[in-house]
Amino acid sequence: MEGELAVAVYLGGLDGTMERSVAAFLEARHSARFSVTDQAAADIVLVDLDQPHAEAVMAAAGGRQVVLGIGFEAEPNRAGCRRYVQKPLSGGVLVNALAEAVSMVGTQPAVLHPVRLERPSHARDLFTKGRVWDPPPPRPAPARPAPARNTRPTLARPAAAPTSTTATASTTATTAVSGRSVATAPAARLDRSVHDRPLRLVDVATEGGTSGSAAEALEHRLEIEAVEARSVGDLRDPAVLATYRYAPTDHLDGLLRRAAERHAGARWEVRSPMLSLVADPADDTVLVSGSDTRLHACCAGPVGDQWEVRTLRRAPEVAHLHRVPLEELRWNVAVWCSRGRLPDTVDPFSPVAVAAWPNLTRCVLTPSAMPVIALLSGGPQRPADVAELLGIPRTHVFVVLAALDALGLLEQREAHAAPPAPAASVGTAERGVLRRLLGRLRVA
Repeated sequence: MEGELAVAVYLGGLDGTMERSVAAFLEARHSARFSVTDQAAADIVLVDLDQPHAEAVMAAAGGRQVVLGIGFEAEPNRAGCRRYVQKPLSGGVLVNALAEAVSMVGTQPAVLHPVRLERPSHARDLFTKGRVWDPPPPRPAPARPAPARNTRPTLARPAAAPTSTTATASTTATTAVSGRSVATAPAARLDRSVHDRPLRLVDVATEGGTSGSAAEALEHRLEIEAVEARSVGDLRDPAVLATYRYAPTDHLDGLLRRAAERHAGARWEVRSPMLSLVADPADDTVLVSGSDTRLHACCAGPVGDQWEVRTLRRAPEVAHLHRVPLEELRWNVAVWCSRGRLPDTVDPFSPVAVAAWPNLTRCVLTPSAMPVIALLSGGPQRPADVAELLGIPRTHVFVVLAALDALGLLEQREAHAAPPAPAASVGTAERGVLRRLLGRLRVA
């Protein structure tokens, strides 16, 4: 089953690091859908347009192969790409791009008719059934008779004898329709397809499996932000600790935090040539002018002088903007800015705790985010010890702490020493000795 449905993908057009990461991601999460192979047997060819060997890989691609280009530019800077994705490349962006490229496999560029996927579940139908889900044709509404008009009575004419059985049936049908009460056909019932239902635990359960195995299978269907797994080095060494730290004041998450705290209750805007974020104090949301891909790219490095914060007197035009809750935006931006690093405002050797459980309904999920939050909700722990307690990489802990700190939900507490043992009372000890001596004298 896996070999029949898997689409062959060639990753030789990427750089070495990205090639290994994409290959591991597809093998771990989407091995039933995609298989990594050589260029000759591939259906889809991934090419990094910023690499020097991109031109040679694209020239060697066959006419039936779909070239999926990746680059930093908003538009591809080389001709020949059937599909293009802008960096940075995350797991969700890669899977969506491959899903759209699957519909182009086996077609020529001159007669290309891309399939438009109206919703993410259509991509699932494409993988499982080999075709995109088509909406059922609308059912025609039942014909209703015209209302009877008030006419003057006329003389009844004798009915002619029916010439055949067909004429008799036609006359009976006409009489039934012209009657006063006509029974209408029942209304068409809307059939809810499988893709319209929310995914439940029972949908991924297998015969003979347990609830734990079903939950594990359901977890693999969730989109998890890729975070580098790293735990090497001793954090007490300043050189090692520097590799796990970043300064939020120099990144977009710190800029958003300062703008939200200084202009609370006002309409403020954080703006750059690439992106615009406008806060709406009426419902604590932010109007974003760009996509998540562009916002992810802005979080890749420190902010420069091109960013500015200002207050607005009137609301902007919302035709080209999409609305995001402020807490969700600050969490996502902190995750993308951290990338597994700890803010320099958090001491890794001072206990921290979670003040309140965050709302993760629409936030970016990171590996082991729920166990980290659950552990810190039960009591304070040192950030340097959380990874060892849970048996997870250190970077998976630090990215969650960075997001909690961005929302102000991380409480740093002082380490309390154990109280000293109470000193023995001298008077009580003396009374005990006198009592023993008196007892011995009485016995003697």
